[in-house]
Amino acid sequence: MSAEREELAALYRQVCGFEPRGQQLEVAQHLLQGRSVVLRAPTGWGKSEAVFLPFLLGRGGALPSRLIYALPARALVNSLAERFQAYATAGGDPDLEVRAHHGAHPDSLLFWAPAVVTTLDQVVGAYACTPLSLPPAHGNIPAGAVASSLLVFDEVHTYDPLRGLQCCLFLAERACDLGVPFVFMTATLPGEVAEAIARRYGAVFVDVLQAHRPRDGERSVRVEYRPDVGIDGELVLRERGRRTLVVCNTVDRARELARALGRLGEPALLIHSRYTDHDRLTKERALQEVLGKEPSDGPCLAVCTQVVEVGLDISAEVLITELAPVDSLIQRAGRCARWGGEGRLIVCGGVSAPPYERDLMSASGQAMAEFTAGASGAGGALLDWKAERALVDQVLSSRYRGMIEPGAAGKAVKLFLEAAWEGNRKKASQAVREADACEVVVADRAGREALRLPRVKVRVGALRRLLERLEIGRPGGPEVVWRLRWEPREDEGEGKGDWKADGVSSPGEVYPGALYVLSPAVASYSADWGLVLGEGGGAHAYGGVAPGPEGDKEERSRKAAPVESWEEHALKVLKAYDELVAPRERYGLQVLARALGGDTGSSAVEEAEALVRAVLLVHDLGKLSQQWQADAWRLIEGGGTAGDARDKGMAPGGGFVAHTGTSDKGRLPPHATVSALALFEGLAQRWGVTHASAIACAVAHHHCCRARAVPRYALASGWRECVNAALERCGAKVAAVDLGRARECAEECCSLPGVVSPAAPGPWAAYVVLSRMLRLADRAGTGGIEALLETEA
Repeated sequence: MSAEREELAALYRQVCGFEPRGQQLEVAQHLLQGRSVVLRAPTGWGKSEAVFLPFLLGRGGALPSRLIYALPARALVNSLAERFQAYATAGGDPDLEVRAHHGAHPDSLLFWAPAVVTTLDQVVGAYACTPLSLPPAHGNIPAGAVASSLLVFDEVHTYDPLRGLQCCLFLAERACDLGVPFVFMTATLPGEVAEAIARRYGAVFVDVLQAHRPRDGERSVRVEYRPDVGIDGELVLRERGRRTLVVCNTVDRARELARALGRLGEPALLIHSRYTDHDRLTKERALQEVLGKEPSDGPCLAVCTQVVEVGLDISAEVLITELAPVDSLIQRAGRCARWGGEGRLIVCGGVSAPPYERDLMSASGQAMAEFTAGASGAGGALLDWKAERALVDQVLSSRYRGMIEPGAAGKAVKLFLEAAWEGNRKKASQAVREADACEVVVADRAGREALRLPRVKVRVGALRRLLERLEIGRPGGPEVVWRLRWEPREDEGEGKGDWKADGVSSPGEVYPGALYVLSPAVASYSADWGLVLGEGGGAHAYGGVAPGPEGDKEERSRKAAPVESWEEHALKVLKAYDELVAPRERYGLQVLARALGGDTGSSAVEEAEALVRAVLLVHDLGKLSQQWQADAWRLIEGGGTAGDARDKGMAPGGGFVAHTGTSDKGRLPPHATVSALALFEGLAQRWGVTHASAIACAVAHHHCCRARAVPRYALASGWRECVNAALERCGAKVAAVDLGRARECAEECCSLPGVVSPAAPGPWAAYVVLSRMLRLADRAGTGGIEALLETEA
């Protein structure tokens, strides 16, 4: 064994407590050589470890200094983040902080942590400068992290092939262009498709051929297919084992089966998607207790939906499931005899196609029939990894071939580009998955107090079908369904308004993403059964869950920066970069060098850092305009901070100020766009117009990432001496920016000479990486590390 493999194997033993498989070491070695990887391996094989352990060894060297690990669902994020944190601690890297980040738990809004486990929609929104959990004005801060991190796309087979998968491919293409390694991981993507993805982006395709688990013992799962049989309570009790898991395709069928089992005297643990976050987590923990690696004593019977297909580390001896697409069946089978031993998988075909496509269900049923033909006498067909691969390739290869062609990305990329241009969160989410869900609360009246109740996500179609059954809108009928909407009051200023309740009179008024209040006359909720549509119950019976916060989180108010001179602030920003930002964002310099048309050699990286330092020093050049300084001094004198200014040897006309010590910034003219326009010609002389536009946009957007307008301005007399004094004090050179070409604007209002677009990979990467470094350093330079981390806390 080579020294590198031995070091990796020793790390596996230290961190995980077991010997690694040969192909786990192979994946790690490719990553440590800076190569991208497409990995196809069975469920429970250890794909996560195959990526995280080499990251422990190589971060900041062969690998980027940050890992962003994207998953398809929130339910998977928290547990994996906890596991990675335990690995980092066991691996002797206590500084490697792992954060979980998703809509219900946004714990790394700036992607500052060295390892972030998140969902794909959060990653896509971040790269589009339209983060889903951060005010849009700050959108370019996490974007730079996405462009300069090791991106891992796990469970890619679960994404919509024409949306989520296309977003993964889009981001992989950008990483490939910039020489940043990435990882695709899948259990049920067809082999030829996974190989084609690897070939397109110059990645290594690692296809696990042997799923034998020497540390877990032999695993043997036998499959029976019963095409004409539906799942009912009697079948479950007849076929059950000591630990039995039943999977239905719809919430209604799962609930009815659980009720039937209760009537037969065999209560079952029920889990599906229509619970509040609190109750869903409680259910998942209960399932882990009875079907986890260290289960409680006694038999267990659980009835679930597709929510168990991915992420839950559970195992049953008998798994009974409705027919589903073959990839879903294999994911479900991964919860049968997961850690070894013998298991039974019974697939019942007596179901209608929804929620799946009819053709896909038909092809999957035919494949299962062929696979199990003649095997009933042996207790069913043996479903090993070889058989799983063959079934996936048989059913899904032709379906996916066209979906990985470049033309298939049109819809997803269009939505992404529109989201980036407009700052539209809805379109960022729709790029990943088609919006087909709304939120529901059960309450006896529709008012803003309903906003404080825990919400349940429901497919739009399910709520529309309820309204059809209720014949909503008939004359004289009572109002039982309302839609809550925000109605702004534009005459009172931005952000002012109130929530309004509109009675819903037809199924056509149910929209994705909206919030609906259902009367207890037509719906009920309990911690046991979840949301039940069409059955009345108590108003907001949420099982003791405390009401949540009303509406969106408000951005934390930041304290006014103390009075300081322009020179003092510029030097603080540069110091913050050197001490706080650069150590974490060092790999970003390589990405910036490549994005600016260079390579990752030492001279190109040094030139990229010279640019960063130059931008940090002169990013507030716009504050050296006559207009900004005059208004700033009026604020100082009127806001009671003139004494602070005098203490620092400053007085009107005798010193340039950067901060006034007051929070009334609305009375100051824009300065960021002024800085960008003033610097543009000097940037273009050195970097060319295209890259100068990216750099200038980073400067223009260091307070708001979509600022465009530039007011009329004239630079104040003595501005050049002020800048030179700052340069002299820090010993910096700004050859990257020609200040001799600083431009003034005599027009009433103009725009930046160029706007960068994500359609241009290099300039966009330069823009977001430079924006991130500038904004982090500016925030830390203004308020210290506390200001930098206050959003992360």
